[in-house]
Amino acid sequence: MKADVATLTLSGLHHESDADLLAAAVRRDAKAFGRLVARYHALVFHVVWHLTKGHAEAEDIAQEAFLKLWNNPSQIREAAALKGWLTRVAHNLAMDWFRKQPVQVSADAADVSDDRPDAESRMQKHWAGERITKAVHRLPERQRFAVTLVHFEH
Repeated sequence: MKADVATLTLSGLHHESDADLLAAAVRRDAKAFGRLVARYHALVFHVVWHLTKGHAEAEDIAQEAFLKLWNNPSQIREAAALKGWLTRVAHNLAMDWFRKQPVQVSADAADVSDDRPDAESRMQKHWAGERITKAVHRLPERQRFAVTLVHFEH
């Protein structure tokens, strides 16, 4: 048996190398492509399923990864890179899916309060500070000194 036609019989099933199946997929051999899908579907689905936390869209995203391979199988130059390429494409598609999801606000988020003063409170405090400063400056020097020591220098 030739190395370029690496066909082995395992339990009555033909087992071609990734290189052979990929070369056949480049020639648009649907059966060879189907064998690639059968070989790597569980891995790709598993990656997507974990990334999407088991979301129902996981199967569609996994299929989209294989569709990208079907549309341009010649982009895989080395058959040894196929597994890594498929998992990377699956990962990227899952991340794209996440980016498209609407942001969901948790019910607990409404209970979170911001203790910082709002703009109006800050403005009122600023105005009060200015009025106090002007009033302190109008005091005689000894009283101004006493007020400054007591309230500002503790």
